[in-house]
Amino acid sequence: MIPSVFRSEYLQSPWNLTLNQHAAGLISVMDYAQRFVHGIDFSDYETAVSQLKDCHAFGRPADAMGTGDRLRL
Repeated sequence: MIPSVFRSEYLQSPWNLTLNQHAAGLISVMDYAQRFVHGIDFSDYETAVSQLKDCHAFGRPADAMGTGDRLRL
């Protein structure tokens, strides 16, 4: 699961790997995404949605860049 607010980072990392042979960015993005998903309680829909909102997961990628409302663990 890649939250919408994290989309730009997620899409940029493979490009960086392809163009610059720089794998560290992709590894970092995937590690962050994995840690994020692991921290969400998906046993109950309302709880999961509440946690996702608290982490800014539903924000737009442009908002994360402009206002600093980035994905939080």
